[in-house]
Amino acid sequence: MNTYNPRATQQDFIITRSMLVLIAVAVLGFFASVTSDEGLKFGLFKISPIVTMGEIISVEDIGKYKGVSYVDYVFSDKLNNTEIKGRYVQNKSLDKDIYKVGGELEIVFFKYFPQQNYIKSKTNYLRPSFRIFLICFIGIFILCLFLAWNTYKYFKFKNESKRY
Repeated sequence: MNTYNPRATQQDFIITRSMLVLIAVAVLGFFASVTSDEGLKFGLFKISPIVTMGEIISVEDIGKYKGVSYVDYVFSDKLNNTEIKGRYVQNKSLDKDIYKVGGELEIVFFKYFPQQNYIKSKTNYLRPSFRIFLICFIGIFILCLFLAWNTYKYFKFKNESKRY
């Protein structure tokens, strides 16, 4: 004869809730990792941007239909007296600009990590990635707080169960 045990049901609920939170953290972590490269660049450019002029050193079409090209550029970091190379991947169906070798570009880079650079006129393309990354990061933080609270509830429940 099976009897209904409300304590076992409550324990199952707490464990199920923790597992669902862990799955949600994994999903948000995946989305955050996908958008982290471009999202972090945009965030860094908003914190401490430095704008300089760069020169295009090569434009290379890739792919069978030449719809994507690599635009390689070089610029000088006057703070560290170094020359830094960068690459912009141009999707020609979205970006109709024409880049020619020897042409000049306005480059934005982060003061402390000049390797994090981008073409200034194209930084708005990074904004959605930044928003997704930020929302995922905040969501993970909130879910981790909820998971800590749920863990507290679980151990409190276990301590109360010792008396039954």
